[in-house]
Amino acid sequence: MGEYAEGVLQNLYFHSTIEAWRVVAGASQLSRLGPKAQARNRKRFQVHDQYNKISQSNDIALLELDQPVQCNVHVQLACMPHPSLKMSQLTTCYVGGWGATAEGAELLRRSLASNDVLQEAQVLLIDTHVCNGSSWYRRAIHQHNLCAGYPPGGIDTCQGDSGGPLICRDPRTEHFWLVGVTSWGRGCARVSRPGVYVSTQHFFSWILEEMELQLKALVEFVMEHCCEIFGEETECLSVPSTSEELTAPSAASLF
Repeated sequence: MGEYAEGVLQNLYFHSTIEAWRVVAGASQLSRLGPKAQARNRKRFQVHDQYNKISQSNDIALLELDQPVQCNVHVQLACMPHPSLKMSQLTTCYVGGWGATAEGAELLRRSLASNDVLQEAQVLLIDTHVCNGSSWYRRAIHQHNLCAGYPPGGIDTCQGDSGGPLICRDPRTEHFWLVGVTSWGRGCARVSRPGVYVSTQHFFSWILEEMELQLKALVEFVMEHCCEIFGEETECLSVPSTSEELTAPSAASLF
């Protein structure tokens, strides 16, 4: 039946409307989701505890779905970049979203109103030291950010794309890494103003820790109700303190 996923990475651009959010997987056209699309509501929304709305630092959150989505040819799991991955070797990268395709008030309004089909574009990762230069973002880029686009501009994410993916193909394999989440930028596709993304590699440990807490809570719940389910003589297990200790109980201990 395939694998299942129930977690989504997100940034906080639309934090004020989080109660109304739905996650739609497996769709490329908003007006026609199609029979393969899977819609889910949110169960939990975990904001990074050091998020700063003014500086946009730590602009990342985890969204837990109310029920898993099933993986198929239209829906796949994202590969998270381990800290050992060398980002400099990733030269084929893409961004995607339903955001605006033009800058300027009237163009932006028309663009957002008409963007019904998912857009994608190929971009280059730009060295953050260059991106922080005096003629670029002037030290506004944090250590947990990535810059992607082109120095002359022309191709970029824009309003409405926030929270979307920045993915890069591994040069040694055929799979892609979810290396970034669209965060912010100055205008759209301007010269020396590429899109700014949150590095998932930087927050790798934070993501694992948050997922461990949820897994530990699930184990605690199961252990708490263990005897109720399997009888008073069942050997209930202690709750592990780390993910490395999270192992399945033996059949003998449950039955």
